[in-house]
Amino acid sequence: MSRFFVYSARPSDGAKELATALDGKRIKTEGSTYKPKATHILVNWGNSSLPFKPAGVVLNPPEAIAIASNKLSSFQKMSKDIAPPWTTSQEEAAKWLEAGDTVCVRQKLRSSGADGLVIFGPENFKEWGELSKAPLYTKYVKKAAEYRIHVYKDWVIDYQQKRLRSDLPEGFKPNYKIQNLENGFIYARENVQPPKQVMDNAIRAVSELGLDFGAVDVIYNEKKSQAIVLEVNTAPGLQGTTITSYANAILKDKELV
Repeated sequence: MSRFFVYSARPSDGAKELATALDGKRIKTEGSTYKPKATHILVNWGNSSLPFKPAGVVLNPPEAIAIASNKLSSFQKMSKDIAPPWTTSQEEAAKWLEAGDTVCVRQKLRSSGADGLVIFGPENFKEWGELSKAPLYTKYVKKAAEYRIHVYKDWVIDYQQKRLRSDLPEGFKPNYKIQNLENGFIYARENVQPPKQVMDNAIRAVSELGLDFGAVDVIYNEKKSQAIVLEVNTAPGLQGTTITSYANAILKDKELV
């Protein structure tokens, strides 16, 4: 009989494969006959609310996911030394620009990738004349590398680094400030070794947000020896080795025995 149940309100191949790796079951979003029991271990895959009342252990409580999935509330919850400099004040962000800093204008608090993100540098300030109104501003931090650190409780279970694709067409101009697929970047795992501070801060972020697991996006400024957490993904895309890493971590968790 299954002990592990994975619930994802949105279609997720990763959640489905994780349930299989755990020898468990995925709870259907429609027409589910799932009945919670005290012996069940629920793996909550990115849901800030649940359509049922859990009876057993919940990995990643919905209230913690609600905080982590909101960029403002997550920064408010995390220690200042691991988060980027941030403000909700348009006036303060404008002062950053006047001082020569680049500002990340976050037009959406709940989004993925670069959706709702506008990079506003001194050159834009001269051209546009005024910083646009937004619910959150962060100061751009220069980076030597960007990592995705997969954390389960106080363990780093896997890691990857963003790198330029090797098959980019001739003349393609990557955007190093926004390192996503559209701008030519992918997650690589070969010859990757994140600095200890990157992994330590990833663990701290998961803990401070009240989560049990998450994929933590961390940038590293080598010159300043500074590791900054950008966000913690509570429903990351999983495949291959990463699925095995999550399944093994959950299965070996002595607190769940």
